[in-house]
Amino acid sequence: MDTDLKSLVEDQFREIMKDVTAAEFDLIFELMRSMGAYQSAHGRAFLCKMVFEQIGMDRPFPAHDVQRFDQILYFVERAQKLFSPTCRSTDFAEFLISKGFPTLHEVTPCLKNRLLRAVAQVAPYAGTLDESTVIVVFEHFLALIPLLPSEQLDSEIDDDKDAEPQLKLSELEAVGLTMYALLKTNKNVFLSLQEQKEHYSNWPKRVLYLAGLLQQYITSATGELKALREASSTQRDREKMQFLVNALKMAENVYKICKDIVHSKPTFSLILTSSWKKSVVRTTDANPEKRKASDSSLSGEPKGKKERPAEKYYVPPGGKYSGSMTGFARGGPRDQAGFHGGRGRPRGFGRFGRY
Repeated sequence: MDTDLKSLVEDQFREIMKDVTAAEFDLIFELMRSMGAYQSAHGRAFLCKMVFEQIGMDRPFPAHDVQRFDQILYFVERAQKLFSPTCRSTDFAEFLISKGFPTLHEVTPCLKNRLLRAVAQVAPYAGTLDESTVIVVFEHFLALIPLLPSEQLDSEIDDDKDAEPQLKLSELEAVGLTMYALLKTNKNVFLSLQEQKEHYSNWPKRVLYLAGLLQQYITSATGELKALREASSTQRDREKMQFLVNALKMAENVYKICKDIVHSKPTFSLILTSSWKKSVVRTTDANPEKRKASDSSLSGEPKGKKERPAEKYYVPPGGKYSGSMTGFARGGPRDQAGFHGGRGRPRGFGRFGRY
C-alpha cells in the first residue's frame, strides 16, 4: 500500500468512526489490524491514536455518565491489544490517572474496579509520565493501607479494640500493580519519594505494616483453603474456594510489591500475573482411592489413571514483616477482603462517535 492510498484509507476510516456502533467499531478495528500496513510499530501507533481520538480527552471524565464511562473503558480495553515496548500507552495512562482517579469516589464499585484494572493493564507500557501523575497513584495506594495503631486516636482504639484491619484486596492489587509499573519506569520519582519519607508519614513503615497484615491473611486463608480441599465433596463450598484462590492471588501480589519497594535497593524486577486472569479451582477428593468405581466410569477417565496431587500454595516465610502482628484473621463476610468479582462487559450502548 503506497503512501497516498494509505492516507486515503485512514481518512475514510476516520470519517466512518464518527458514527459507528460497538460492533461496527470492532469490525473496522480488527480489519485494520489485519492489514500488513498496520502491523508495524508505526501502524500500531496510528491505530492507538485512532482509538484515543474516540475517547475525547478534551472532555471532563464522565463520573456521572455511566454510558460514556463504559465507552471509555471499552476503547481502552481494545487499545490494549496494540501496546508493546515499541507502541507506548503513555497518553492512555496519563488520561486515565489524571482525569479518572479523582472521580473514583463518585463511580459505582463495578466501574471503579474496571477502571483500576484497565490502568493496571496500561501502565506497564507507559513511557515517562509527569511526576504529579505518578504521585496520584502512590498516594491512592497509601490511602488504602489501614491506619497504624500509633496513628489511631485513643477513642478509636477503645471503640474498635476488637475490630480487625480491613483490606480492600481488589483495589490494593490493581493500584499496587499500577504503582509498581510506573515507579519502575519513572525511577527518579521513586528516588524523590525515598527522600521525602516524612512528607508521606514515613511511608516505608506503613508499607511494612501492610506487608505484615497481608502475611497474616495469606497464612490464615491458605489454611482455610487447605481445609476445604481436604473436606469431602459434599461439604465443599466451591464458590468459597474460588473466592479464596482469587483473594490469595491478590494478597500475594501486593505482598511481593511491598517487600520490593521497601528494600534498600528495590529491583523492580518482579513478574506478576494479575488475579483477574482466569483460573479454575481444582476440587479433587482428599481420599481418591475411596471413590466408587461408578464415579470413574462416569467421568470417562481410563482405569488406572492416577489422580493429580493437590496443588501447593505459597505460604510466605516468617520474618520482620510479621514480628509484631498478632490476631489478624480473615473473618467477616466476603466483601471484607474487598473482592468484587469479575470484570464488567461493555453494555449495548448504541451508536457512539468521537467525544
